[in-house]
Order: sequence, then C-alpha cells, then structure tokens
Amino acid sequence: MLSKISNFFSPKSTAPATTRTIAPQAQRITPAHAVPAAWPASADTGIKRDEGLVKKLTDDHRQLLAVYGQVMHDAESGEWQSVEQKLSEFQSLLTDHLLLESVKVYAYLKQRYKTDEAIFGSIQDFSNEMNGIRKHVVTSLANYGDISINESKQHTFPELWRGIGHALGNRIQREEKSLYTLY
Repeated sequence: MLSKISNFFSPKSTAPATTRTIAPQAQRITPAHAVPAAWPASADTGIKRDEGLVKKLTDDHRQLLAVYGQVMHDAESGEWQSVEQKLSEFQSLLTDHLLLESVKVYAYLKQRYKTDEAIFGSIQDFSNEMNGIRKHVVTSLANYGDISINESKQHTFPELWRGIGHALGNRIQREEKSLYTLY
C-alpha cells in the first residue's frame, strides 16, 4: 500500500497515452473581472465640466439669501408658523445646493488640479469648511423644528439666525470670487 501512495506522488517519466495536455493559452486563467494595472489615458474619462453649473449655483445662492431674508422678516414679525415652514424650505435648498457643489464642483476641481498642491489644498480647505458649516446649520435647524410652539427657542432664534446669515454671506462671497473662478 505504501508503495502505491509513493508512486502516486512521485514524478512519472512517461505519461500514459490517455492523459490530456492543457493548451498553453489555457494554463494562465485571468478572471473576467480583473482590472488592468493602469487604464489607458482617455479624454472621455473623469468628471466633465458643466457649462451652466456656476450660474445654477449662483442662482441657488440668491434663492438661499431670499429665503434667509424671509425667515428673518417672519421672525421679527413673530410669525413663527411661517418661520418653521421656511426653515424647512431653507434646509432643503441648502442640502440640494451642497450636494450639487460636492458632486460636481469639488469633485471636478480636485480632478482638474490634482497635480497642483497649492490649489488642490485650497479646494480641500473650502470643502472641509463647507462640511463644518453644513453640520452646524443642519444641527441648528433641527433643534428649531418646533419653534412655532416653543417660546424659549423663539427668543434665542434671531441671534442664531444672524450668525448663520453672517457665515452664509461670507461663504457665498468667497465661493463666487475664489472657488467658482477655478471651475
């Protein structure tokens, strides 16, 4: 028995006539999903520039500022039901705007300036700063979702809203003068 096992594992000098050989091209199997080490360069790869994007984003800014002003006016007038509704509208507009900016502007600019460390770093700083502002605004707005029935929130809201307006105004100015010119 031991000799049979030993013979099984030892190399044979001649192959039996019934043994099939594997064709050389079939010996190296490459999975269908294998990705080449480097994709060929192509003008069709990457994020495309959207010619109407800057106008769309600046129009968004005007709309955000208009709703901001309406919220402030309603708050000063004590129309808290309207404030609550417009805060929801503002948050929706802001979220849509920031998503568009993130997906189209930042992604395109990072792709375009990936070899320029200074510009790339500035783009990354803009992106990080906007994420911080977004988190602050969204959290603040979520806390004021019941402002129409909560008098203590009604008293603290104008100061908070002025701060948001200040940050929003500065940010819009910088985007339109610096960030969008890179696009």
